Amino acid sequence: MLHASDLGWPTEFIDRYRHDGYWRNETINTFLNNIVKKYNERTAIIDGGTSLSYADLKQLVEKVAKGFSKLGLHSGDHVVLQLPNCWQFVVALFALSRLGVAPVLALPAHRQVEISAFIKSVNAKAYICADEVNTFDYRAMARELQIQHKELRHIIVNGDAEEFISFEDMITTDSSELPEDQVTADSLFCFLLSGGTTNIPKLIARVHCEYLCCVRYNVLANNFDDTTVYLVSLPMAHNFPLSAPGVLGTFHCGGTLVIAPTPDPDTCFDLIDEHKVTNTALVPPAAILWCDMAELLERQGTFPSLRIIQVGGSRVGEELVQRMTRIFGCRFQNIFGMSEGLISVTRSGMNEEIVQHTQGYPVCPADEYRIVNHLDQEVPDGEIGALQIRGPYTIHAYFNRPDANALSFTEDGFFRTGDLAQRRADGYLVIEGREKDQIQRGGEKIIPEEVENVLVTFKGVRDAILVGIDDSVLGERICAFIFVHENKDVDLNERTLRRFLQAEGITTFKIPDQFIFLTSFPSTAVGKNNRRELRALLLEQYRTSLNKTEGEEHV
Repeated sequence: MLHASDLGWPTEFIDRYRHDGYWRNETINTFLNNIVKKYNERTAIIDGGTSLSYADLKQLVEKVAKGFSKLGLHSGDHVVLQLPNCWQFVVALFALSRLGVAPVLALPAHRQVEISAFIKSVNAKAYICADEVNTFDYRAMARELQIQHKELRHIIVNGDAEEFISFEDMITTDSSELPEDQVTADSLFCFLLSGGTTNIPKLIARVHCEYLCCVRYNVLANNFDDTTVYLVSLPMAHNFPLSAPGVLGTFHCGGTLVIAPTPDPDTCFDLIDEHKVTNTALVPPAAILWCDMAELLERQGTFPSLRIIQVGGSRVGEELVQRMTRIFGCRFQNIFGMSEGLISVTRSGMNEEIVQHTQGYPVCPADEYRIVNHLDQEVPDGEIGALQIRGPYTIHAYFNRPDANALSFTEDGFFRTGDLAQRRADGYLVIEGREKDQIQRGGEKIIPEEVENVLVTFKGVRDAILVGIDDSVLGERICAFIFVHENKDVDLNERTLRRFLQAEGITTFKIPDQFIFLTSFPSTAVGKNNRRELRALLLEQYRTSLNKTEGEEHV
C-alpha cells in the first residue's frame, strides 16, 4: 500500500501538517464509521426510488467490500471505477477504501484510450463500469480492454452484466468477517484526474487524511450542517462535487445527498422541489441553462429551499451572478479549485461586489498562494501573474510522472497551476484565465474569459468560447464560437455582437475578428467546464472543416 511519503509528500510538510492538526489520524473508513454512529437512521442518499439511511449505507459498504474481497482484491491493489451518478458509485468508493484498494475515478465520458491508459498506469486488477449509458455500451469497451490488458482480471458491471460480473452480485450475504482494516491516515485513498486537452489526464494521488482535511474546511466555508440537502448533478468522480464540500461534505455533517444523473434542469428542478434541496453545484454552461429554463417556465423566485448555488470550473461573469441570484433567490458562491489541491470560495456575509468579481479566499488557513512573473518572482497586489499554490491538501507530485513533475512543481513545493490570477489590494483572489489560453493578437495579449463573460450576457447566447487562429499578419486572430439557442427569438449576427461588445466597453483589439454560430458545443470529459479542453475541441473542428472545404475546392 502506498503512503504519502511514496507519493511525493516531503517529510517536513507531513510533519508540519500533522503537528498543526490539519492531518488527523482518520481515514475514509473511520470517517464513515463515525458518521454512522452519529446519524445512524438519518437519510444519507436519495437516488430515484432508492433511499438509504446511514446505517443502510454502511451495511451495503460492508457487503460489497466482502464481495470485492472474495474476488481477490486486497490492500495495495488498484482498480478503475467508472460509474455515472448513482448510489452504487458511493458504495463502491467506500467499499474499495475499506479494503485499501485505490480506484482511479474515471469520468463517464472517458473512452477506451483514456481507460486503457489508466489501467496501464496503475496496473489495475478490475474495471467497474455501467452497462450502457446514452447508447454507449461500456461492456463492449470492457471486452477490448481485457484483450489489451492481461492484468485486468475482473470486469464488474452495474446493470445487465452479460458475461461479466454483476455489481449486484457483489452485495454478498456472506457472514464471514472482512479482512483487518490496514488503511492508515497517510495511505493512498484514490486517484483523481488532471484537466487536459488532447493528452491523457495525469493521475493525482490523494491521501486519506489530506483529502478529509479538504472536506472539513469546505464544510466550514459553506456552512453545511445536518439540515443540508445537497443535489449532486455534476459527475461525482470529479473533485468539485465529491469534496468541495459535495458528497463527502454532506455526509460529514449528516446531511442528505440527492443524486441526479445529469444537470438537466427539468430533472433537477423536480428534485429540488420534491426533496427541498438546499445546496448544489454547477459549471457555468449548466448555470446558464438553468437560468434559461427557469425563465421559460416563469419560475423566478420559486425555489424557497435553496440556500447556495456554487458555480465553478471557469471564470463567472458579473451578469450571470446577478441573474442566478435574481432567479433562484439564494446565495451565489464563486468557487475556484482543482483536483490537485487548493480551493478558494466566496462566503456568506461577503458583499455583492466581492462575490461578483472575486473567487474569495482559500478555505483552509494553511493554504498558501502566490502570484509570480515568468522568473517566479512575486508580483505586487493588483498585478496579473501566474498562480502557484501550496497547502495541506495540495499534492507535491503527479503519480509516476517525473516529466510533468519537473515542470509543474517548484523547488519549495508550490504547484504551478497554469492559471493567470491577481491578488487584490483587499486580499481577495481573482482568477483571470489560463496561461496557455492567452491569444496573442498583433502584439497584444487577450484573456478569452474577459470577452466570453460579456458575450454570454447577450440574449440568445447560451455560451461563448474564444480561440486563437493562426494568422500570418496578426500572429493570431480571434475566433468566437457562439453557442446559440436553436429557436432563438433574437437576430444574432457578427455586426450585432461587435456593436454590443463595443457598447460594453471592450477594447477594440479584443473584439473577435470572426464569429461562428453553433447550436451545440462538443462534449468534454468533465461536462464542458474544462474551457481549455473545449477550446481545443472547437479549434480541431474548425481546422477539420477548413481542410475539408479546401479539399472540395480542389476537386
